[in-house]
Amino acid sequence: MSQLIFNDQELSTFASIDVFHAGLSPDSGRKPDFSYQDSALSLSEIVNEIRRHPDNLAAHVQRIFRCYRDDLVDPLYAALVDFFIVLNKRGQAISRRMLGGSLAKLSDRQGALLKAALTEEMDDVSLLEGNRYSLFCRGLSGTVQLIEKLEEQKINGLDPLKLARDAVEYCQLEEAMHILESAIEEQPQPPEVHQLLLELYESTQNQTRFESVLTRLQHRDFFKHDPALQKVWDRPKDYFEPQYHE
Repeated sequence: MSQLIFNDQELSTFASIDVFHAGLSPDSGRKPDFSYQDSALSLSEIVNEIRRHPDNLAAHVQRIFRCYRDDLVDPLYAALVDFFIVLNKRGQAISRRMLGGSLAKLSDRQGALLKAALTEEMDDVSLLEGNRYSLFCRGLSGTVQLIEKLEEQKINGLDPLKLARDAVEYCQLEEAMHILESAIEEQPQPPEVHQLLLELYESTQNQTRFESVLTRLQHRDFFKHDPALQKVWDRPKDYFEPQYHE
């Protein structure tokens, strides 16, 4: 993980931003100052930004605020989990402020787990239990459940494009890529399946994975005899620079 963009002193300053404060309610007419963030982004776009740049603390705070505002309990818990993991016990002031402001919307168990992560009870914050909306925790339980759900859907005959879109909706981009990769290697798929996979490679800046799958496809007969599909896979070469422009 890349180094945080804030040091401990700067985190203390950042913590003074009144995101959640005593007495603030949705109907109070007083709103936190989020002028330093892009309010036009959707929650999924904020999550993808955090996935690409885990050290973007402003994006983490915006994610927490959006989930809090929209009463998204499990996503709110996941947002706090990811925030705590990235901070890794640094910035205690802002961590406690975020948790204190969110407790009213969390379950007792979620609150207890997050409180423990801020104490000596938990040495490795990355082991904090997550859910299907979590991005970084090694103690994630929801991803397994999501994969089981998607596999069950596959058995019921749903197409890989829908399965992958379901995974993207849950911000599980890794699972979405896995579904699409498995599909295109098992049998020929419509161009839309390939296009979504390539969009995911670009959004996650995963050039290595793109090249690996492309190499395997180039040995498949259906790919060799489909110029239109080859053209689809040529487009990302303009994105992944500079290798293809040397």
